[in-house]
Amino acid sequence: MTGAAALSNSDPGAGDTEAAKPRVVLVLAAPAPAPSFLYRALRLAQGSSEESSLYNLREAQDQILAGADMGLFDSNIAEIVGQQADAVLGPAIQRLCDEAAGEPILIEDPRTVRLLPVWDAILASRQIEARFVVSLRVPAVASAGIAEMLQLPRIRAEAIWSSFMIRIGRFLAKRDSLLLHEEQLYADWRNRLSPLARELRISWPPSPDLAVSIQQLADADVRVAESGGKVAG
Repeated sequence: MTGAAALSNSDPGAGDTEAAKPRVVLVLAAPAPAPSFLYRALRLAQGSSEESSLYNLREAQDQILAGADMGLFDSNIAEIVGQQADAVLGPAIQRLCDEAAGEPILIEDPRTVRLLPVWDAILASRQIEARFVVSLRVPAVASAGIAEMLQLPRIRAEAIWSSFMIRIGRFLAKRDSLLLHEEQLYADWRNRLSPLARELRISWPPSPDLAVSIQQLADADVRVAESGGKVAG
């Protein structure tokens, strides 16, 4: 896994062919009570709402995982889910790309981490560009969030967090990716999110009004982190 310079080897806006090719930016993260700050900030900058196609994508992944007998650390996911994965997940991904009409798509969903080899095969077969971003959090904060969200003992939550990080690490071992630490983003999100904004063809830096909204997201996340990962009720 590498840094921002390696996220893309080409200019996102260079050439008609490059611009027209579908692109999916996958934010890889462990389960959490809320999506990562970077995902929410960039979705806000995109002016995006929750499309029905994203809901359909989650349903497709749920359908695949519901029929799979997977352990936390299973690595042979492609063999476990079998050929149904392409038939179920492929159309959902294609619909999302079709609706985007050539614009890059930003996706964050823990289900995706469990199905990364399947995603990789589907995107390659459909000639959809893939970019990978890892959203990292302090392990203690991340595990506390999982424990609260799933009502699990802390040791079980730590095992879940570890299993997701292992899956991400295995998958990205020989792939370019961008690593972003949530806690570092809060104080310097304008600079640190710039490479991703470029990949997504988002105007950056954001307008003053939008910057205020993004900073409010950051401030709220800082309060959660300071509380040990517990979301205020």
